[in-house]
Amino acid sequence: MVHEFEISVGLCPGQGGYRRGALDAVCACQRAAEAVAVIDETATEILGRSLLAALAERAALRDEELFASEPELFQVAVFATSVGVFETFRAGGARISVLMGHSLGEIAALVCSGALSVSEGTRILCHRLAVLREHDISGGGMLALACGRER
Repeated sequence: MVHEFEISVGLCPGQGGYRRGALDAVCACQRAAEAVAVIDETATEILGRSLLAALAERAALRDEELFASEPELFQVAVFATSVGVFETFRAGGARISVLMGHSLGEIAALVCSGALSVSEGTRILCHRLAVLREHDISGGGMLALACGRER
């Protein structure tokens, strides 16, 4: 006897999983917009800076310029995009069987799975950012490189 079943896997990325305009597109869905509003409100309370306001203020900048001076907001944007995309899929009737996350995406996966509320996940993310900021004495940064498949 052969049983057919379908498994849909969702992956919440870590650092670098944001592109300009992603939140605008995601927030076209009411459920996603509500989740992003909670994320923005909670992050503003803890970090003292609104993600949505920063995106609006710096609309003319490229992604790497936008977040070079505020890397914490970049990470909040990645988190908000993951949660917003999941809410958009869910509003459209998608059922995801398995959720995985990489780095800060692990927190987004916990929110999307229902293990944490949107507010709880955002608080954890912001406190994680504060700890990293406090203990980073390296003065270093992160670099992402890409090349074509043939290389």
